[in-house]
Amino acid sequence: STRGITPYYYGEVLDKVTGDSDTGVASTVLSSYTSMMSITTSSVSNSVRNSVNSGSATGAKRSDFYLDDGSKAAGNKSVLWNESHDTYANGSSRGQSDTTLKKTWAMVGSRAQACAMYLARPSSYSNQIGTASVTAWGDVEVKAVNRFKNYFVGKTEYLSSEGSIAYNERGTEGVVLVNCGGSSTSVSVTAHKMAAGTYTDQVTGNTFTVANGKISGNIGSTGVAVV
Repeated sequence: STRGITPYYYGEVLDKVTGDSDTGVASTVLSSYTSMMSITTSSVSNSVRNSVNSGSATGAKRSDFYLDDGSKAAGNKSVLWNESHDTYANGSSRGQSDTTLKKTWAMVGSRAQACAMYLARPSSYSNQIGTASVTAWGDVEVKAVNRFKNYFVGKTEYLSSEGSIAYNERGTEGVVLVNCGGSSTSVSVTAHKMAAGTYTDQVTGNTFTVANGKISGNIGSTGVAVV
């Protein structure tokens, strides 16, 4: 505080919280911790990634912040990730491709309130912390999502899906679209919030248009458009 810096506190709660033995009052992760710090919403993050990996746009648009004990954190008290150190180490996400991880990042990293983290994967798995030599975190679509999130600070979000496309509209002039079913594809999906006009995909430079209530354009080979 003496340097004019406000720290960002977050933590991972590994077990469910038990009740107070003296009062008998039940406690939750939410009531016990979020007054002090933000909380990683592991099950939500894993659900989004696994949905992307299986091609389910409906699952990839998941927008809630439920914790493992059934309590629900506020968005600004939630931390999402495309993959965690645990899911990488235990193998549940290690076999999923960098493409899946980057598509997942597009969905979690574009959220309006939650903080998000991108795991820098090591080149190979061991019981030791490895060198983060897989550099997918620096790819163009990841950079574009990061810039998108910063640009739309304070703007609303609207998550939805149509067919294989999961997407997040921010404010009235931006959208991140993910093709959960593959790579390049043309899209024409419902514009719930975006204003009519002509827009540019920050990944490919492709033109997208919003007209007659539809967002239309071509998603490039990454399967991600940041418009």
